[in-house]
Amino acid sequence: SSSPATFYFRKAFNLVAPVPLLADLIFDDGAIVYINGVEVFRDNLDYDRTVRYDDYATSTSSDNDEANIEIGADLLQAGVNVLAVEVHNRDPTSSDVSFDFALIPAPHSIGLLNEGAGWRYFDSVGITVPSGWQQPAALFDDSSWPRGVAPLGYDSDNLRTELDYGDDEDNKPITTYYRRIVPNYRLVDAGGSSLRGCSSGFFGKLNADDGGVVYVNGVEVTRYNMPTGTIGDSTTAASTIGSSTTPHTFTVPVEAIPDGDVTIAASVHQRRRTSSDTFFELSLLPVVCNCTSSLEYTVVRPPYLQQLTDTQVILRWTPISRRHPPWPTD
Repeated sequence: SSSPATFYFRKAFNLVAPVPLLADLIFDDGAIVYINGVEVFRDNLDYDRTVRYDDYATSTSSDNDEANIEIGADLLQAGVNVLAVEVHNRDPTSSDVSFDFALIPAPHSIGLLNEGAGWRYFDSVGITVPSGWQQPAALFDDSSWPRGVAPLGYDSDNLRTELDYGDDEDNKPITTYYRRIVPNYRLVDAGGSSLRGCSSGFFGKLNADDGGVVYVNGVEVTRYNMPTGTIGDSTTAASTIGSSTTPHTFTVPVEAIPDGDVTIAASVHQRRRTSSDTFFELSLLPVVCNCTSSLEYTVVRPPYLQQLTDTQVILRWTPISRRHPPWPTD
């Protein structure tokens, strides 16, 4: 008999206060995960369109494929939260389907901003962004901005949030804006000891199509493929680039990001209004060198054989302090 294309799962859970969570997902063959209606993970399904109930996974996965997913506190709320998962078979003749999900408080990490983070964004067509948009949370209220998970953009590969450019393909917005607030950030190890004395700063990676500017607590820390001088809503990128271009890397001095609430903001600029696509992804992680600290990795799932081919063997395990990607070290 024919197997259904999709299976749906929902679970409500309560939080006293929003805290980062770490999820362990097991699925076969494709899956999408939502937290409070916001997509936070997608694998083995088309990235560039809305997935329907009758869509099949793009390929056959190994039995009980596993993914670790970080869920930021900004996607959660005090009180009731809703987890929703859809699992897709490869085709009507698929012989099996699997699903399991575990959700625990995320272990402490010194990471400030990982790839795949959640963002508030402003992409309103024909409306100028309010002044002060790059300022800290105490000076600017972004609660009315929609939320999405990076990468964000339109008409680019591997997007997790699709933006709106309006009805006129020849008159798209030049600039889109992004904000993320990291509450009560502290640069400490797992034991609570400060790492500021052995950190040379923060290492950033910006992927912006076509150009971008990044701010921390209202202060510009880098710009990429942008002209010099004041940057405004109509400022265009210096040249046209593709979303597959190697990310722009930069560093931020450790003293520029003190402990406490941190607001990270970015603007992404097109070269011209007829641009075919846009793309945004940003990470910002501390560089820790020559540190003696109590930070340890504890394996909570023993190593196991994940994949065996003629040319490689892949082993996987789950450390309790796992974060992706790991922070750079020298």
